[in-house]
Amino acid sequence: MPDEEKRTEPTTDEGADEGDLPRRYSSKQVRIALLVIVVAVIVIILLWGMVPEPIYEVGSVLEDIEDLNGQYINVKGTIISWEAGESNYTLADSNDENLTLEVTHTGAFPEGFGLEATIVAKGIVRKGSPVVKMSSDEIQIGCPSKY
Repeated sequence: MPDEEKRTEPTTDEGADEGDLPRRYSSKQVRIALLVIVVAVIVIILLWGMVPEPIYEVGSVLEDIEDLNGQYINVKGTIISWEAGESNYTLADSNDENLTLEVTHTGAFPEGFGLEATIVAKGIVRKGSPVVKMSSDEIQIGCPSKY
């Protein structure tokens, strides 16, 4: 065993050149990285569209009308006045029927629309004198617990 040569580790000066070389990536690694990035971007875009818009109660709209004036919003309430064939209806706050919003709807009314139905109207609110009005273009009807 004394005849065996001693192996020596390279000193830091001898191996320094190897560490300076940039790492090479195979084309397979590059394709996988690009695929992961593309999938991540698609997932982010899809989730971005799933962020729900806030739903305001009628009372909240009346309180915050200065900030909400002219904005397209979702308003939840109960229909307290409407006549079939008319485009105007009155939406009351779910907790206080004295808080109301006058709404004019463009388009067809969904099935199930009528007095005492709880709905979410989507449209533009406008501060009027003396009442706040809304122009809706979409109505959702469903169980109040869904809102």
